Amino acid sequence: MSGKLRLLTLCLLLTGLTVTVISLADGRASQKTVEPEVETAVEETKTAKATIAAESTTEATTAGKEPIPEVPLAKGPMLNGPVLVTPSAPYGNRPVIEEESEEPVVVEPAFDETVDTADSDASEKAETEAAEEDVAKDESDTPDATTEKPGKDAAKTEEGDDEEEATDEEADEEEADEEDEEKATEPAKPLRQLSPEMAALRDRVRRTMATYHQQTFNTQQNTATDVMNLCLAFGCNTQVYRSDVRQKVNGITCLCWNYPCAGYEPLAICGDHIAGRIGYGMQTHPSQILAVLALSRVPADYPIRVGEDVRTVADLVEGEKLTCRSGSDMSLKLVGLAYFVAEADATWKNDVGETWSMERIIKEELGSDINTATAGGTHRLLGLGYAVQRRIGRKRAMEGQYKRAQAFVAQYIDFALKLQNSDGSWGADFLATRGTSRDQTAALRSTGHILGWLVVSLPEQQLTDPQVVKAVAYVNRALGGRKFQANLKNGGQRHMETIMHALHGLTEYDRRWFKPADPPPQPKTPEAKPAAAQQAKR
Repeated sequence: MSGKLRLLTLCLLLTGLTVTVISLADGRASQKTVEPEVETAVEETKTAKATIAAESTTEATTAGKEPIPEVPLAKGPMLNGPVLVTPSAPYGNRPVIEEESEEPVVVEPAFDETVDTADSDASEKAETEAAEEDVAKDESDTPDATTEKPGKDAAKTEEGDDEEEATDEEADEEEADEEDEEKATEPAKPLRQLSPEMAALRDRVRRTMATYHQQTFNTQQNTATDVMNLCLAFGCNTQVYRSDVRQKVNGITCLCWNYPCAGYEPLAICGDHIAGRIGYGMQTHPSQILAVLALSRVPADYPIRVGEDVRTVADLVEGEKLTCRSGSDMSLKLVGLAYFVAEADATWKNDVGETWSMERIIKEELGSDINTATAGGTHRLLGLGYAVQRRIGRKRAMEGQYKRAQAFVAQYIDFALKLQNSDGSWGADFLATRGTSRDQTAALRSTGHILGWLVVSLPEQQLTDPQVVKAVAYVNRALGGRKFQANLKNGGQRHMETIMHALHGLTEYDRRWFKPADPPPQPKTPEAKPAAAQQAKR
């Protein structure tokens, strides 16, 4: 009996092994069968994509459309704004690279030393005489202005109002010419005189600015947030290294043309308008990119795009108008709209049908708590102060909410100066309380934000207040230290934001107070070099 049980057990074991082997074999066979099917599907997908791309390219060529070209590479510092396209062409057309100088480039003639100076003088004299003869001939051919044409009275009677309109236009042109002549004869505005101490501070500030401006940032490692902070500090002079083309481009161009920065695109289509995206690697505050463009003084007709949709900064402004909401933080929105909305008394409707205006935004900001606002309330104060200064710059009456904002900002300026420490810094708690901090980064963060607000909001005559100068000197000393210069790229996003806000205070102070003391640039004289060479040869 036991033998039969053993035999039965052995049979069952053999049966189980057979089933396992068969199932494994079936699995391997099915796997081998599936792999060729997957490879075939992948190849078919690639082929379909290539076919679709080729068809779309053929359709675009047939329709006469050209792919949108890349924005040109920035060449040198863009002192008057980022790279602009030709005014007579659409924004998708070939842009024009601005030169470092506004003056037209004149190609100097090569001086040939083998030519005799006597011959050259004779040829110049002959050319001058020929030019004079041509001018005399043109003057003789031109009819005298005092000579009346035959039938003039009849023509005047027939034309009637048309002739009067032409006369009015000529009178307007004559008045414009007279105004231009008066402006040309006006004495040049005297340069601002700096004391030796202020001149030394100017030199130190500009050395610090140059040190940070020379550091290279790229679109592979730095996010769009970093580029915004860079543009806040250096405006249209910002340059970023594009890793994909291995060339430098303007920072404003990088933002407006939506170049991916560390994989993040700062702009997107929201409804019918272009809007800034909020989140890590993009905007950290609502309307941040609009405020950066305003503080950089970018024109409203500068091109901006998302994908193949090319528009202007004005479209971004219209999108920001639609998102006005009561109870929301509109401090940076106020900065942007104060710059781009030309008509200060204009009204508009948001996307839910509410009527808004600049004065309503100011009223909302005045009714909000400063202590709960971002950056210790300095963003809200910056928006109010900037709106007041733009109103003054446009020579509009300070009334209504603007007058309230002016008084509010003036009170907070006095309050902030009372909280300032003896070394020119402010405590880590911004304007909440007076105090010092052992954390140099926290002290620079609060001092840099407060200085940036003060320099934008203060009247020009208060920029030399001893306490303001102390704050400028403190920020410059802190940024000149190795701690911040060496760790600019490795300290994280908050660390970089701290440094760039402090640099914004320095660059704005340099623009408003130091730049008017600089002598005007000397005009180029392309003929000086050949004349000097001729004189040396003689």
